[in-house]
Amino acid sequence: MIDIAAARALKQSISEGFDKSGMRAAEALIASIESGYGDLDIESGDLVVSTTDNPLTINDWTIAIHEYAKEKGWWDGTPDVAAKLMLMATEVHEAFEEWRSNRELTETYYEDDKPNKPEGVPTELADVVIRILDFCGWAGIDLQEIMETKHAYNLKRPYRHGGKRV
Repeated sequence: MIDIAAARALKQSISEGFDKSGMRAAEALIASIESGYGDLDIESGDLVVSTTDNPLTINDWTIAIHEYAKEKGWWDGTPDVAAKLMLMATEVHEAFEEWRSNRELTETYYEDDKPNKPEGVPTELADVVIRILDFCGWAGIDLQEIMETKHAYNLKRPYRHGGKRV
């Protein structure tokens, strides 16, 4: 097991020699050690999220997903907030298109040309959540806290509040 102080010292001592991806890998390693949400695969440099030992909180998922997105270059440069928000909506649309194509709501399937890539409504809904958590990680939104706050508020609302049809 790597000591967090030693990992930080290593990062500091060689930071000038690290390229951008090496520095991100070191940051991901430190984040994984601090939060306990995963580990770094030394050979690939990928963050490996483990859900078998400890269930993850929403904030754990936010950290893991955002770190992965940064590692893959999705946050290089100045982010286009409008585009990031619209990408969440496009994933909802993709879920709708799966349903519209007569797929069952719980069906996960695989195409012959991409046998490892899951498809279907559940996959697209997972993509919605992934995009939201990634955005929250970037923006510093504590989604778990606000969900708890909003749910507590909703519990006090009247039946079909607002008087609208849908």
